[in-house]
Amino acid sequence: MHKPLFTPRNNYEIYLVNRFTVHNLLHHIIYLAQTTHHITVDTESDLFTNRPALIQIEFIQEKLSTIILVETFHLPIDEQSLEFWLIRSIFKYILQPNKTIYCWGDAEEEFKKFLIYRLYTDDILKVPYMVNIQDKFKRWHRIEIGYYETSMNKWGLQMAIYVIYNEFLDKTQRLNIWSRGLHRRNNKEDDDKILSMIYYATNDCLSVTKLAVTIHQLIIRKEKRKHMAMNNTNTKHIPSLHEQYHQYLQNYISKSTKEQQQSNCDNLLTIRPFQPLKSFRICPIHHLTSLEHLLPIVELCHSTQKFSIDIERKFETQQLILIKIELVQVEQVESIVLYLEVLNLFLLDTPLFLVVQKLLKNIFLPWKKIIIWSNENKEDLQALVQYKFLSESILNDTNIMELQAPFKQWYHKTFKHNVNCKVPSSDKEDSCCCTCPYRPYKNMNDKWALYKAINHVFNEFVSKSYGSHINYLQNIIYSVHRCLAVTKLSNVIELDWTMEQLHQFKKCHQE
Repeated sequence: MHKPLFTPRNNYEIYLVNRFTVHNLLHHIIYLAQTTHHITVDTESDLFTNRPALIQIEFIQEKLSTIILVETFHLPIDEQSLEFWLIRSIFKYILQPNKTIYCWGDAEEEFKKFLIYRLYTDDILKVPYMVNIQDKFKRWHRIEIGYYETSMNKWGLQMAIYVIYNEFLDKTQRLNIWSRGLHRRNNKEDDDKILSMIYYATNDCLSVTKLAVTIHQLIIRKEKRKHMAMNNTNTKHIPSLHEQYHQYLQNYISKSTKEQQQSNCDNLLTIRPFQPLKSFRICPIHHLTSLEHLLPIVELCHSTQKFSIDIERKFETQQLILIKIELVQVEQVESIVLYLEVLNLFLLDTPLFLVVQKLLKNIFLPWKKIIIWSNENKEDLQALVQYKFLSESILNDTNIMELQAPFKQWYHKTFKHNVNCKVPSSDKEDSCCCTCPYRPYKNMNDKWALYKAINHVFNEFVSKSYGSHINYLQNIIYSVHRCLAVTKLSNVIELDWTMEQLHQFKKCHQE
């Protein structure tokens, strides 16, 4: 009789970390490393070369844990690149005195195998408190049953899971070509193989965590988000990520003393996950949405005068898949974001189609204000015409405000050229001669990306959806954040915030 498969103690999400991992995701993982105190680790080596190839890390949380799989065969080639520095920063915050690291075996020995990749140094491996769950389990089980069931031999993880939970932990993928690259997808056979490898690597961490809880070595408490102090709080300009990394490179190039480098590194990362102006509710709209659910939203759209809209396309095919619309209501304590799933739309002339059409017509009226980020987003709104929700004339008559250009003007006026810059502070345009690291664009024709605008103004990052292995609900939240980011920036521009107002906002509202 087949035993049931292993089940983790809670939900989880998985991220791959390699040279192709985008900066926003790396920032998110760094934030997890900073704020999570209980961590489980495991490693894998390549079958043929026996070279260390994969580090599995679980950031243990009460409800949703995060697994990262660090592919050491596929790290950035340039060790002085921003990407390599960010990945190294993940390990910097994991290997801290306030962390407890769980492992099936000796975690320090597991980490030592990967010193060749220079992600960390040997001296910091003794800093965190490391717990060998394999040894702890053997002693706990001896007390529970009164004798050593395995005699003097060590317990295998698969056997421990079977004995305690009557579950089967699949280890068939253990001996594998872990150097192949889990991010590479060529065909269905490859997809299935890689997916099996990812699940094996993930479950090796999750199973250790589950045992640690059972044998009372780990008590899960809700992680409290710490206040992360902003740098230079007495000055008007708060360093952005680009300034901090620029300072890091300057330190490296000038070969400053080890003490100076350490001092600078301690203040490098002040970037936070995106924080909306207020709490929000998401209203999904697709072919299964009920009319009862939509009818109150139709009336609410009728009374709302201002909306922020973001459009999302599928990365691989550039096919339009989502339209997100925030109902901007200053007097309300909570925002509502419509989440229109374009790929799951409705048949024409059905009751549901007519209600959604009415809802959108209540939004796209000449006297209402629609805020979008760029002209590209404006062109994407043509999809509403193609799908027969709006007519061409209605869309053309709508008051649509593009935020990208006004933001650039406001940013240049507010974040002036540094006194040491070759460009005079009175010059508000971008210039190839500019040396200010907080002015990332050097060509006057360059256009600000939304995520970079949020990064530089609020020291926050807007995450993206990453692949099919990420928690579905979290994907939706990440997607909606882009729409909320448009609203946040429009508020700054319309009220024409000064540097002092921005500083006070960060001081009072950012966690």
